[in-house]
Amino acid sequence: MPADVVGSGLRPAATNSPAEVADFGAVHLEVTDLSRSTAFWTDVVGLTLRSETPEEVHLGTRSATLVTLHPGARTVFTRRHATGRAASPFTP
Repeated sequence: MPADVVGSGLRPAATNSPAEVADFGAVHLEVTDLSRSTAFWTDVVGLTLRSETPEEVHLGTRSATLVTLHPGARTVFTRRHATGRAASPFTP
């Protein structure tokens, strides 16, 4: 181990270690209008329709499902803003 690392509390970078790989599944969303939501994700976002049933729609790339839509949401998303405050907590 190099002299500047010994006793410093630092650990040298691992060498020849196996790569850490995380694998995530599709995001599942409940929507109020399945056909309208499908149109948004395909026409606006650009995802590909992979499969469709009355119970769910799978969207993504040719090789992977990234978003699965399910009917059943009871309320629509509404954007709320506090009066006199920024729309985003990250905006000053």
